[in-house]
Amino acid sequence: MKAGILKDKIYLYKPVVTKTDYGDTKVDFEQFYETRASVLWNSGNRDDVNNEIFFAQYKTFIMRSYVPITEHCQILFNNKKYRVLNIEYNEKYRNLEVNTSLVNE
Repeated sequence: MKAGILKDKIYLYKPVVTKTDYGDTKVDFEQFYETRASVLWNSGNRDDVNNEIFFAQYKTFIMRSYVPITEHCQILFNNKKYRVLNIEYNEKYRNLEVNTSLVNE
């Protein structure tokens, strides 16, 4: 893996489940890791979600193999959060390829 292609800074967020006073559970995300990655744009389209126009984006983040990421994490890149769809380990280049989609908030 060439270190020069990892030029974008990303932040990883993990889910934290807390219990409210009424016994309900709430999922919040807290930052737990910061790394560099190469970002590839896969596709994007305009969707109509609940009578609201949403611009869906799909990106692939390529990062080092030791980064502790799971399918439950979220990635913050350019002040936008992305949901992890799947993680693939590339043995040839010894890196992780993480496919994501933009979170609609």
